[in-house]
Amino acid sequence: MNLFDLPEGVQVVAAETLSQIIAMNLYDRDNSLERADFIAQAFLEMYKHDS
Repeated sequence: MNLFDLPEGVQVVAAETLSQIIAMNLYDRDNSLERADFIAQAFLEMYKHDS
């Protein structure tokens, strides 16, 4: 399962979460893809546990 398999609403929340983290400069841009993958995996795990 990947992020695109989740309902659209969950995808939007994940994208907004990543956007806010990048905007707050909590992570450098060099690691943005790694952070995006981490956030996607976190949302997948939360969705699996709630289903």
